Amino acid sequence: MQELGGRVSALSRFSTPSGLSAASLQRPSDLETTNLSRFSRRSSDRTAVQPRSLSNLDNTFRTARFVGALRASTVPLNIRFQGVIGTGDRVDVVKFRVQPGANFPSYTDVFSVSGGALRASIYVQHPNLTGNQITAVGTRVLRGSSTTFYNTPTTNTFPTPITVYVRLSTGAARVRYNLRTVYNPA
Repeated sequence: MQELGGRVSALSRFSTPSGLSAASLQRPSDLETTNLSRFSRRSSDRTAVQPRSLSNLDNTFRTARFVGALRASTVPLNIRFQGVIGTGDRVDVVKFRVQPGANFPSYTDVFSVSGGALRASIYVQHPNLTGNQITAVGTRVLRGSSTTFYNTPTTNTFPTPITVYVRLSTGAARVRYNLRTVYNPA
């Protein structure tokens, strides 16, 4: 995801399917969307997430695990999550929020995946960006282990938080994953 309406940018490592571009987020009707009006939000603000083993509790946007928030900061901030998906549970959905004033000019991804491959799809939701719809912005297949530095900013200049969802799915029998992104402050 590149610059979104001049307000937020992040997650450039994800390719956009079907010719989607970050600029197209200004036209939500062009994208695959899900009406958010029937979803509710959790009020919990957990930052430490324990591994889950084959649970169907976090398979939808409505029941996504909250894994943290990026706030205005002068120190690096981490978003991390881990779990297991497979035969009885082929999807995990997690979410984090980019709070107003957050400004991180770069970030580093660290992930390890064992037992198969994961498809990581990224979605964003914000009234000014997506009309309060959950909108697909990109997908990436994760295999093995990797550490990658990105010189792409993650910024929120809106007065309200932007919610980012990561939907992990697999066709393998059992895949264990551990993902962490370190956001470096300006």
